[in-house]
Amino acid sequence: MSDGLTARNGADNVRKLQRALYRTSKQDKDTRFYSLYDKVWRTDVLWEAWRHVKANKGAPGVDGKAIEEIVETGQEEAMIKKLQAALREKRYQFAPVRLVEIPKPKGGTRPLGIATVEDRVVQTARTFTTAPTVTGRSGTPSRRLWRFGTTCLTVLGALWRSTSSRTSIAFRTASWSG
Repeated sequence: MSDGLTARNGADNVRKLQRALYRTSKQDKDTRFYSLYDKVWRTDVLWEAWRHVKANKGAPGVDGKAIEEIVETGQEEAMIKKLQAALREKRYQFAPVRLVEIPKPKGGTRPLGIATVEDRVVQTARTFTTAPTVTGRSGTPSRRLWRFGTTCLTVLGALWRSTSSRTSIAFRTASWSG
């Protein structure tokens, strides 16, 4: 999956999926997305998520695996297959985050949690599939929900308001651990 043509086709397929999800949620606000989970473990979605995580670089998580190590040892395909199998079987477990202190501009430090590379791939894949439905329902650009400085509670509040008239919510964090 490393050649440019295949990578471009995977990205195109993910964009088509996102457009379809966005259009569906925009056209009918009462549409319920019961099966978004199966979109997360699609091969093209996981590969595109991996490409985004790899491009962002970043430090290793608690498992000590760096992006460069995964690339250099040729573990990319094995990692994607492992994630896909775990997600399909609903047995994927997020690892704890590595906590580091980073300096603040005006002195002092603040904590920063660094997820493992695998967790970042799953989180990115999840964002690829859920963000278009939230954006379509709320009528606001997704950058409003995910912008710098937005707290987790603000995002959850926006998600709740966009789905509060419905009896089922399309995604629940509890279902990710099986």
